[in-house]
Amino acid sequence: MKCKEDIEKMYQLFIGELNSFKVSFSRVAGGQNTQFSQIKSAFVTVLEEEISVSSREMKYSIEEAVWDKLTIAFFGETNAGKSTIIETLRILYDKDKDRLTDGQIVGDGRSDFTQTYEEYNFEIDGTPLTLIDVPGIEGNERLYTDGIVKALRRAHIVFYVHGHNIKPNAATAEKIKKYLGDWVSVYSIYNVRGSASDYDEEDERVDLYTEKLKEREVLIVSTFKEVLGEVYKGNVTLQALLAMCVCASFSPERKDLIRKQENIRSQWKTGTPPMDFSRFFLLKELILSKSQNYLEEIVKANEQKMRSMARRAEKHLQELVKTQQDKTAAFKKSLIRFRRDVIKSFSSTTSVISSRMRAEIDKRMYHLTEVIDNIIDDKEKDKKKRAQIAIDNEIKLLQVNLDKIPTSEIESLRATIEKEKFRLDAEYAKYITIPGVNEKLECNITLNTAFNSLDISLSDCVDFASAALGGAALGSTFLPGWGTVIGAALTSVSWGLRKLIFGDGGKSKAKEKVHQAISKGKKELLDKIGPKLQELTISLNKKKEDICSVINAEQAGLSEIEATTESASYRINQFIDKLNN
Repeated sequence: MKCKEDIEKMYQLFIGELNSFKVSFSRVAGGQNTQFSQIKSAFVTVLEEEISVSSREMKYSIEEAVWDKLTIAFFGETNAGKSTIIETLRILYDKDKDRLTDGQIVGDGRSDFTQTYEEYNFEIDGTPLTLIDVPGIEGNERLYTDGIVKALRRAHIVFYVHGHNIKPNAATAEKIKKYLGDWVSVYSIYNVRGSASDYDEEDERVDLYTEKLKEREVLIVSTFKEVLGEVYKGNVTLQALLAMCVCASFSPERKDLIRKQENIRSQWKTGTPPMDFSRFFLLKELILSKSQNYLEEIVKANEQKMRSMARRAEKHLQELVKTQQDKTAAFKKSLIRFRRDVIKSFSSTTSVISSRMRAEIDKRMYHLTEVIDNIIDDKEKDKKKRAQIAIDNEIKLLQVNLDKIPTSEIESLRATIEKEKFRLDAEYAKYITIPGVNEKLECNITLNTAFNSLDISLSDCVDFASAALGGAALGSTFLPGWGTVIGAALTSVSWGLRKLIFGDGGKSKAKEKVHQAISKGKKELLDKIGPKLQELTISLNKKKEDICSVINAEQAGLSEIEATTESASYRINQFIDKLNN
C-alpha cells in the first residue's frame, strides 16, 4: 500500500509535469512582438499559479497534515444536527470526557451556534480519530468562511449533515459544491427530525427506516451524486437526537435537552430499543471501518486532492483554448489574407513602377517627337535652337517624373501595407482575447490571473525605413545611383538628339532622323533603367520576404501553442489515470 513517501513522490511528479509544461510554453517560437509574448505568458502564468497551489498543498499534506489517525469533518446546514452527532459519539466512546457535561456543544436553536470549528480527539474501539465540528452554511457563514475552509482542509473525509429538507435546494447545493468540490470523499447524513410525540404510537417505534424514508434516501443520494460527482460515497439515515438522549448525562444547564430526554424515556416503554431505532450504529460502523484503515483513507484523500489539482490545471488550460478556438481560427485566416495581400501588393508595386516608367518615357518621347516635328514644319527661324530648348525641357521633365514614380509607388505600397496591418490589428484585438481568470477555488485556494485584451503589431517588421518609403533617400536605400543612372542616360539621349536632328536641312529627312534619334534614345534609356528596376525588384522582394517570415512565425507560434496545450492536456490526463489505477 502507498505511504506518505509515495504520496510525496506523486506530488513531486505532478509539480514536475507542470514545470515541464511551463518551460514548453516559454519556448514557443514566433511572436516577435510583445503582444504575442502575452499569449505565451498567459499560459505560463496559469501554470505558475498551479505550481504554487500544488507546492503549497504538498507542503501541507506532507509536513503539516495528520498522518497517524483519521480526521473527519462534520459539515452542513445550520442546526442540522452536526454537533448532536459528534456529541453522541463522544458520549459513547470518549472515555476521558467529563461526565455531566453532555450536551454543552449542542446548538440551542440560535442561528450559527457553532461559530468556530472545534476538534475532538478520542478512540472508537481502540482506534484513534479526530472529529471536527464545522460552522453551518445556511446562516451568515461569510463571517466564518476562514474557519470552514481551514476545517475542511484538515479533513480526510467529510460528512455533510442535513435535516431541514429532504434534499438541498439549488443555492445550498452550489455552496456544497463550492466548499467541497472534488477535494475529498464525502458522505451525506440525513438526520431525521423527531421527538417523543412523533413516536407515541407503538407501531411508530418499530423501525425508523420506513418505506417512505427509503424513497427519500434514494432522492437524497441522487441529488448529492449530481452535485458532487464521484467524490460522493453514500448516505446514512439516522435520528441523532434520539440516540443522544438515550445515552447522555446532560449538564444541568441544558434543561431543554433534559426535558426532551425525560419525554423520550417516559414514552419509549415498548418497541425497538431507541438506540437501535435511531440507526446510529450505522454511522459508528462506517466511522470505525474508515478509522481502522486510516492510512488508506489518508492516501485516498491525498490522491483525490491531486486529481482535483490536475483536473483544475487541465480545466484552466482548456478554458483558454476553448475561448480562443474560433477566434484563433479567424485570426489565422486573417494572417493568411494579410500574407496574400502583402505578396500581391509587393508584386503589383514592382510591376506598376516598371509599367509607369515605361509609359512616362513613351509619353514624353512621343510628345518630344510631336514638338520637334512641328518645329521642323513651321516657318519660324532658329529651329535648331528651339529644338534644343524643347529637348532640354522634355528631358528635364522626364527626369523629374521618373524620379517620382518609384517614390510615389513605394509610398503607396507602404500605405497599403499599413492599412492591411491596421485591419489585422483590429481583427486581432477583436478575435484574440483571453478572458481574465478570477476564480475562487475549493478550500480557499484562489487563482487570480488577469489577461489583457491582445492585439498584434507588426510595425517593426512592416514599417520600412522611413527615408525609403518617404522617397527622400530612395537611391541610397533601395537603388544606389538611381538618379545618376537616369541623369546620365537622359544626358546621353539629349546630346544624341541634338546631334542627329538637323543633318541635311530637309524636313522629311530631319523628321526621320528625329524619330530615329528619339527611338534610339528611348531604347538607351530603357536599357540603363532596366538593371536598376531589377535591383528595385530584388530589394522589394527581400522586404516582402521579411514581412512574410514574421507572418509565418505568428502562424507557427499559434499552432505551437495549440500543440503544446494538447500535449499538456494529454499528459495531465495520463497522470489522473495513473492516480485512478
